[in-house]
Amino acid sequence: MPASPHALLLIATGCSHCPVMLERLTGLLKQGQLGRLELVNISQEPELAQQLRVRSVPWTRLGDYVFTEVLEMDFLTEFVAALTGDRGGLMYLRYLLEHRQLPQALAEVRRQPRLLAELLALLGDLQQPMALRIGIGALIEEISGEPGLLEQARQPLQQLLGAAEPQVRADACHYLGVLQDRQSLALIQPLLEDADAEVREIAAETLELFD
Repeated sequence: MPASPHALLLIATGCSHCPVMLERLTGLLKQGQLGRLELVNISQEPELAQQLRVRSVPWTRLGDYVFTEVLEMDFLTEFVAALTGDRGGLMYLRYLLEHRQLPQALAEVRRQPRLLAELLALLGDLQQPMALRIGIGALIEEISGEPGLLEQARQPLQQLLGAAEPQVRADACHYLGVLQDRQSLALIQPLLEDADAEVREIAAETLELFD
């Protein structure tokens, strides 16, 4: 059975939101969903905050993942369960992008490049929140020019070129252009004859980027 994740919570005297996070994490600890909860008052022990570059509290680390705001109980419960099942990385990326924390998301895919393929596959589901889809697009723009991340992004985007939904095909085509992925040119070319007019237009615009 996988070990329950550990949590570190940094609080400060006078923080009005800190007791909320403490109560919620303590509840997970009592339920056995957390294996350990470490609590530090940085008003009394500021050294750890300096070491971790903490700028605000409550500051929470669950497993290897850091959150800098109060988390809803439903999300906490689901995230801790995801950590136990080794699914925390993708859920963390989703959270960051949906909450417009692009720099943190970029740092995470650089730390765990394998997560990028799982994230981009979500573009194939048009039911995903718009905030997430916009966040993924912004992330793709940021990783342009990073060969290691391009390798992770290429296959899932290429697969989406053959999706049933025109919007998915158009988005995948556009993002391969943003990434300047010349290895995808042969797969983009047929989209000039796509049944959907918007897809044809995006394909033509994308191919022009490589001229």
